[in-house]
Amino acid sequence: MKQYPFQNIPFQNLQKKDMSFEEVFVHIVEFMELNPSGNYQLMVGTDSQVHKNIRSLLQVS
Repeated sequence: MKQYPFQNIPFQNLQKKDMSFEEVFVHIVEFMELNPSGNYQLMVGTDSQVHKNIRSLLQVS
């Protein structure tokens, strides 16, 4: 897999912290496999709080 800068940044959601990019990707795929015919949009952004370090947020809706 090609290396990107965000692959070394820890990701988190309300249920789990310190996920790698690969763990986030697997979580998204597993979620979508629960309803393969669902209509999904992948939104990428940052959290709404000010931090010393930037955190990335992935949301599937």
